[in-house]
Amino acid sequence: AQAARRRVVIFQGPSPLSKDSNVSICKAPWPKDGSSAFFLVADGEVFELREADDNPSSWICNQSIISNGNITYAARFDRCFLLLPLLASATQRGDDGEIKRVFRSDSDLLSADHAGESSTLLRKVVTRSDFECLCDAKDLGDEFVFRLNDDKYVVAGTTI
Repeated sequence: AQAARRRVVIFQGPSPLSKDSNVSICKAPWPKDGSSAFFLVADGEVFELREADDNPSSWICNQSIISNGNITYAARFDRCFLLLPLLASATQRGDDGEIKRVFRSDSDLLSADHAGESSTLLRKVVTRSDFECLCDAKDLGDEFVFRLNDDKYVVAGTTI
């Protein structure tokens, strides 16, 4: 029987975790290129997890030596970046053949049908104010709808 590998997670700055933290790990596409990535969610904050896999490896942690363990770096991650690919895909071809951004409800955008494996992560952390940072918003009375506004964000000097 192979021994279970212990994992060491290093946070930038003080660890945001406490014994009472509500923690989960979710898999979602990395916003830039769609490759699989893992995110740690702790009390509403999102951390991107990146693993350094240098086998064999040993780490000194809290005066203990952890042999054959991987180290994972956890960096704070702005949840608005997780929304960009979803919002950018909310388009429709107009009568003139031009593709236009359309208003969609947050529940529709965050649904498993639209968000795929990101749905679980996004439903845990995204707020209406996150949508409002990136979108035009309309209050329809019983729900809000959102449309990506190209003037509200810049990605490497271009829009998506």
